[in-house]
Amino acid sequence: MWDLPRGRPVTTLDLPGGSVLATALGTGTLYVARSTPTGDVRDEVWDLARGRRTLTVDGVGASHLAVRPDGRLLAGDGKAARLPSGPAAPRDLVQGDEVGALAFTADGSLLAAGDQSGRVTLWDRDLRHREGILRDVLTASEGVSALAFSPDGRTLAVAGDAGSLQLWGVATQQPLGGPLTTPGEEIDSLAFAADGTTVYASSAHVPLQRYTVDTARALARVCARAGGTGLTPSYNRSGSTTTTYTWQITMKPGQFAAPIQVVERRWTQGAYQGVYHSTGKPCLPSPGDINAKPHFYTWSPNERWGRWTSNIAVQDYGTYHVWS
Repeated sequence: MWDLPRGRPVTTLDLPGGSVLATALGTGTLYVARSTPTGDVRDEVWDLARGRRTLTVDGVGASHLAVRPDGRLLAGDGKAARLPSGPAAPRDLVQGDEVGALAFTADGSLLAAGDQSGRVTLWDRDLRHREGILRDVLTASEGVSALAFSPDGRTLAVAGDAGSLQLWGVATQQPLGGPLTTPGEEIDSLAFAADGTTVYASSAHVPLQRYTVDTARALARVCARAGGTGLTPSYNRSGSTTTTYTWQITMKPGQFAAPIQVVERRWTQGAYQGVYHSTGKPCLPSPGDINAKPHFYTWSPNERWGRWTSNIAVQDYGTYHVWS
């Protein structure tokens, strides 16, 4: 364990036995998922100050772990346990899929659960209510391999097993810009700096990657690399337009002219919000269709299930650039 501000180790734990599959850091404790000689997974709690195991959490058996910051809830693959000694209970955090990563916010109010289909589900602090689903968070057919919330809980970093890295706004449940540039190897873990302006990504065979995510600092770095000039914007949309120049301009001797086509468009986006979910409880069929098998539904007003984008034309015109 390392003291990051001082850049020195705090303590070293000797973990004899099976290999370590996953860890989750609590307040003064380390939660460890380990393999056993029989091929099972055992979840242990270690006291960092005394350097010894204090508890084995029965019934979780998870290779992905996240502990709520107050140390009273441990979430794993399809199960969760009340700590320090509560029994494990089933929790389907990813709608039947395979868990790829788990992460709590710093205040413990949300848990993010990423799965192998490239989807992230947000849960409340007690894992009882689903707060939303982020769909298609990465490129096609890429599973979620790592998650991290910013210290203020407003931004979620999502990484994939093909090396993608994308930031998402938690409140809007929308992506923040495009994917970050990475070496392209599966990202194993993510972490934000304490001030929330930098995110770190680690992989098995490449050096630790550092990304500036604070807007003002990112712009300053880009300007510095370009020497303050020569910045060229780029866009991920393309199109074509044609303008016929039917007017004349008066030029003086020694002047030059070139036609300029100006196209200004604006991209807007939003989210589809609100979903009906079947409760599975049957209700009476309508008199017109007595063979139907209707069910009661509940309305989830805050759940978002898709996005839309639109390209709006602002202005499109031709002019001339005249110079000497």
